[in-house]
This record gives sequence, structure tokens and C-alpha cells, in this order.
Amino acid sequence: LGRCHSEESLTGLERPVFPMSSTQHPFSEHGKHPSQNFHSSRGPLGVHNSWTDKPMSRGVNPHHNQHSNSDSYRENIPGAEFQPPHGRELKLPSAKPSVDIEKKTLRDIVPPLCASRLKSIRQKTKNAVVSVLDTGEVCMELLKSHSGQERVKEVLRISGDGLMVTIYQPNGGKGLPVLDCPPALPEDILICSYGDLPEKYWKKYQYASRFVQLVKSKTPKVTFYTKYAKVMLMENSPNADLEVCFYDGAKTHKTTELVRVVEKSGKSYTVKGEVGLSGLSPESRLYVEMSDEGHGMCLSLEAAITAEEQRSAKKIPFFPITIGRRPANPDSPCSSSLPSHPVPPDTASPPQPPKITPSMISYDGSDFTTASLSKKTSPLRQHMVQNTGKVVKSIFVPNVGWASQLTSGEVWVQFNDGSQLVVQAGVSCITYTSPEGRITRYKDNEKLPEQVKEKLHCLSTILGLLANPTAHLQPH
Repeated sequence: LGRCHSEESLTGLERPVFPMSSTQHPFSEHGKHPSQNFHSSRGPLGVHNSWTDKPMSRGVNPHHNQHSNSDSYRENIPGAEFQPPHGRELKLPSAKPSVDIEKKTLRDIVPPLCASRLKSIRQKTKNAVVSVLDTGEVCMELLKSHSGQERVKEVLRISGDGLMVTIYQPNGGKGLPVLDCPPALPEDILICSYGDLPEKYWKKYQYASRFVQLVKSKTPKVTFYTKYAKVMLMENSPNADLEVCFYDGAKTHKTTELVRVVEKSGKSYTVKGEVGLSGLSPESRLYVEMSDEGHGMCLSLEAAITAEEQRSAKKIPFFPITIGRRPANPDSPCSSSLPSHPVPPDTASPPQPPKITPSMISYDGSDFTTASLSKKTSPLRQHMVQNTGKVVKSIFVPNVGWASQLTSGEVWVQFNDGSQLVVQAGVSCITYTSPEGRITRYKDNEKLPEQVKEKLHCLSTILGLLANPTAHLQPH
């Protein structure tokens, strides 16, 4: 059975996992957890400088020491309400909120994560490197800058079922440079179960869980080839995303709340609910109807195969699964009623790894930008289709977007804000497309606007990653 990757980027999440803003540091939040500064000089647990000085026992409540006086102790023992100290009457109602807070568990915040069937992936953000390892573990390398160099100061390795967490400080707490794999386990480690994880790590566990959900939303579980399209039901069940890539170049992406339609001409629409669907063009409505039909087929296949998987005596995993293959002479769903101009397959749907854009990782809002809502045809898209070769490789560039190397030698960068940049080595000409779709070509002697200069700052990084993309997932 083949395994394919998702071919479009879309988000629908609301809260930041790793905010890119310099004013927000998710690993240094104050006021909610005992560890008010994650990278404090006091050690990984904020208690001892050595893991072996006084290892924290499992099940110890992080708020236990808050009730050290005799009055507080009396409130928590049977019959204490009948023994008011010093003749004073205890005010039990005022003590209830703290008791409720103490009873809060990690399960109240996030269920155990599950990285089953996910392919290995490694992504770097401003504060951490998050990976799904070949072993199925989810690894978070927490970063801190030291003398201008980023170093891995602490590592959380979470088992694939989310029930075991291993925490350690590389190099005796001094940290190690960021490499293409997590630091090896030292002798001093802290192993916790899901239920015993210290509260200071709950946020980190939650971030890891959200990252896993993002990867799942772009990882196909059921791939079904119809007469008109490749239909992919993703792993983020229940209510999994659906992505449909039509053979004529059109695409749809359906989440629990939104439907995005990209017509073969390049027009893009994002709608919500039945009212929004009624405002689509006839062509877009047809694509949505075909997508709904494919969605129903995928759900039926998923249910049937899941039942067989559960009945399997050998517990053999049946997913991911691919049904059918692309027809030799594919049709367009619009061929009978609307003019069709099929896009060459290599250009229309180049195989790509799961697209986890910066906005997806940081949870800083929807990926449906003003540019994607524009009803204007993208001239750059037509230019790329007509005047360049096919995509040789595509890689994700942290904090930037997606970069593609073409057979023509050009490098095509699609930024997360909707803008695009096309450059070619040895040619002093830059083609820039604004998020609104305006195309401008700049020659070597022309003055570049500030927004274009900012885009060019990351070019050396992009070229380096394209030349050596071993740290990224490769296209199939």
C-alpha cells in the first residue's frame, strides 16, 4: 500500500503553539505554573541544580508545600472543621477554590497524544525544535541562546502513545548546539508517566500534542482515486480534514468549519456554512459537490477497513491505505458544462511533504489570508505553469513558507503572508508578487522596496536547504 503526502497547506487552529513574536515566549509564561521562567538557572525542574540531588517522586502535588501552616493543614484532615484553632471559626468556603485547583490534572487540559502512523518530521521554531522520530516518539528540544548561539538546554521525549515522558538536560545542563537529531540520553534523566508529569511541563506537553495534531491534519489516512480527483482523508480524526486534488488543477480543502476551493484558473475562495457555499460560482460549487461525494466514499472505506483491522487476529495495521490509481486519461468534472484547460500533472500537483507552515506551528490565526480570498486570477501562477519547468523539490523553510526548485533553475518561494518571489542563480532579476497579486520585476540596478529586501534576507538559508535538505521530509 502506498503512502502519499498532502498537497496543500491549510490551517484552522486558533492558539499559538510556538509564537513567533518576540513579545511572546510560551516557555516563559508567568503566573500559571510553579516554573515561572522555564530557562531559569535553577535547573530543569526549578527545584535543584542536579537531577540527582532530590529527585521528585511521582504523584507529588506541585502545590503541596503551599499549605505548610497548621491552619491550612487542619482544613485538609477529617474533623478539622469541628476543631477551629485558637477559638476561630474556619471559613471553609474560601478554601474550596484552592482545593479545586489542586485537583486539576493534565488530562483536564489535554488527552494523551498519539503519534501512531506518523512519518518522521523535524521542524524548528524560535523556541524549540519539535520532531516525530522514526521510533514514533515525539521530541521537544527546548532552546536558549547563549553567546549568540542557540543551544538545546532541555529535552522532552514523549512516547508514541503519550503515556511516558523522559526529561533531561544535555551536557550536564550546559546545553548542546542544535543538530539534525535530538541529543543523546545522558545518565541523569527524569522519567514520568502521563499522570505524574510535573505541572511546569503541562504546557510543553500540550504544545507537543498540538504539533502532532497539525502533522495528522496533513497526513493522509485514506487515499482514494476517483474518475476526477485524488481524495485524501487525513489522520486528525474525529472530523478529519479532507483534501481533494482534481486532475484539472483545481483543489478543495475541507475542515470542520471551513471549505476552501481553488479553481483551476487560480481563483481561490474560502467559505463557511451553507450560506457561504451558496455564494460560490457554479464551477466551484461543482468542485465542492464532487468533494463531498469523495468524502462519503472515504468515510465508508475508513469504517469498513477499521472493522476488519479490529477483527484481525495478528493486529496488523491496515492504515494508511490507498484505493485505486490515477486514470491514464483523467477527466475534468467541468468538461461537460464549463470550458476545461487541464494543467500538466507535474505542475498542477507536485508531490510534497506535509506542509506545516509557520502560521500552523505558531497558531497565530487562520492561513486564509486576504490573498487567498481574492477572486482575481494569479498571473504568477499562470507564468509558473506556462514558462517554467516542473517542480524538482519542495521544502518547508521555518518562519518563511515553502520553497521550490524548478527544472528551469529558478527558485520559487511562497511566503506565508501570500507573497511570492522568483529568483534564478546567476541572473540579476527578481520577480516579486505581493499578497494582493501585483507582480513587479526588478533588475540589478533598481532600488528594492523594504518588503522585498526583507524577503531576500532568507534567500541564502533557502538555497542552503535546497542544496542539503536532509533535515526535512523529501517528496515522494
